Amino acid sequence: SSGINAEWPLRPGAGMIQGIGITPPGISGMTYLDEILPQEKLGPVLALTQIAQFLGFPLSLLLGSYLLTNYVTMGPPPDGVVAGSSQWVGAWWMGYLIPTIMLAVVGLPLILFPVQMPAAKVHNVRISILMCVPSSDNQIT
Repeated sequence: SSGINAEWPLRPGAGMIQGIGITPPGISGMTYLDEILPQEKLGPVLALTQIAQFLGFPLSLLLGSYLLTNYVTMGPPPDGVVAGSSQWVGAWWMGYLIPTIMLAVVGLPLILFPVQMPAAKVHNVRISILMCVPSSDNQIT
């Protein structure tokens, strides 16, 4: 009972860390897709992106639960140790390894994103031109 209560303070922190990790790629990725894709292709691509984000967590839980049926060393378990016994340790580490490899393969192209979006460059040029031309009341209009 005390173990269950001790985990509750960790949950908000874990949720915040997860949010910090999920938010930038989601926002930047959709903005980037909006910048580079033609309008007729944008809807289906954003839909597939949302479906992947929606299904990713439940699929990872299912993968993790399946991997726990394998012994931790991925070899035969010691004599007398069978699934369901108190000595059984499932391959919990595979639940981290497989998604990490998948995320690395998918995430590596993110390195190829430009430092600044094309539309942002045009916007910054307009602002810098406005900043250089003072108005009669020294305010930007």
